[in-house]
This record gives sequence, C-alpha cells and structure tokens, in this order.
Amino acid sequence: MTLVEAAHAFSFKSRELVAEGHGAPEQPERIRKRSILEKSTQLFIKSNFFEKALNVLDFLEQYYSNDCVNYERLSQIYDQRANCFELITGTERNVLNRFYGVKFYGETFSDYFKGQTFIFRRDGFFMNDQMMRELTEKFTGAKISPKPPDDTELAELNDPNSGKSFVYIFNVKPDTSDVFDFRETPSSFMASHFCDVSKFFSEKPIRKRRPADAEKLNEMAEWYREIVRYDVRFPLQGMVRISPIIRTGQPEILSPINAQ
Repeated sequence: MTLVEAAHAFSFKSRELVAEGHGAPEQPERIRKRSILEKSTQLFIKSNFFEKALNVLDFLEQYYSNDCVNYERLSQIYDQRANCFELITGTERNVLNRFYGVKFYGETFSDYFKGQTFIFRRDGFFMNDQMMRELTEKFTGAKISPKPPDDTELAELNDPNSGKSFVYIFNVKPDTSDVFDFRETPSSFMASHFCDVSKFFSEKPIRKRRPADAEKLNEMAEWYREIVRYDVRFPLQGMVRISPIIRTGQPEILSPINAQ
C-alpha cells in the first residue's frame, strides 16, 4: 500500500526526470510510476491480497491502453487478472477465518518477541506444521511446540542464565456475531464476519468426571471445552498480517450443550 500511495504522487502524463533513489535509477516520472505499480502488484499477489492487485492492474491497463500502447503487456495484464480471479474463487482462498496464535517464552528473544503473544493471519490453507517449520528456521535453537511448556520447562525459561527459549503455537478463531440474515449476500457475510476482526478465542477439549465416581467418565465427558478470549491491538483480515494481544480473558468452561 505504501508503494501505491507513492505511485499516486507521479503522473503517467509527465516525462520529467525523477532523481535516482530507493533502488530505482534516474528515469522519467511516468516510468517510475509504472515500475512502482508493477512492483506493488507482485507484492499483493504474493501476499494473497488479490483484490488489491486487481485495483492496481486497472491503473496499468489504462497506462498501456492510452499513454504507452503495448498490446503484449496488455495481454499479460489480462492473464494476471484472470489468475487473480481464479485464486480469489479457489476453495483455499475462501477459507478466511484461519488464524493462529504464537507465544514466546524465554530471555533469548528480542524485546519485540520476548514474553509476547501474537495472532497471525494465515495465507489461505496454512496449517500449523508449516508455521512450525518456518518458526524453526527463524528461531534456531528454540523449541517449537503445539503444546505450552510444562512447569519444569517454565522454571528453566524463567531463568535468564538457562539460555532456553520456547515458542508455543496454537489455533485461534474470530470471535464474531453468528446472527444470520438471509438477505445478506455471501460475500457481504464473509466480509462482515471475518474482516476487521479484533476479538478472537482459542478452545481445547477437556475431560470432566462424575463427582460421585472419579474412576468413570460420563458419556459427555469428552465434549467439554475450555475457551480463552483475546483482544488484539490491530484488526486482522485486512492489510495487517500480525497483531499483538493486548488482553487475555480468564478461561471459560463450556458444557457439551454450550460447546455446540
């Protein structure tokens, strides 16, 4: 988006030279604007923001249709546009409500990560095992786990001289209203429920035994859920990919009826 805003400062009509800078050589203003927009298109597609890429492609189509006619480049733009539409309508891209939480334990992390918990927006069908591999590559030496550290590990992690570090990764879901309006279009429903979300929750199954007989499990014992709610600093499912958690609620236990 920064590149797009920078491109708006230039004109496709101007041939005035723009000074070298920011990785670009001295070049006419119209060429600088074109190159910035083409770069932003690549980044939008790489980040799965295909709708934004389509907006930028509209500007480039006008340029190659009116200011610098180039049918070969127009053909490439139409191919890019078709690819964006295909990716938007793909099954994985339709899964918007996929997020994960990451909590950092230990004194070896930088001040940005140390002791913090973040919620990340996934790229489509982005599973925890892939995130664990990427975290392992980024934080070499840290233990990456889908389970929180136990008491022994916590004691070591709280010791600044231990040199131990731990990254806990867990699933979270948007905490949104489930009110259904049959008049609302599917696209509007998805946008209103899974875009601009600032509240999330995590859940995990727990077992509850009969108080009268601790040795047996009742038939609904496996259906209880522990819910923890979170508030994040920046709304997700937009341009922001990561947001720190600013409030963590107390765990709530849901009965089998409420959990449904």
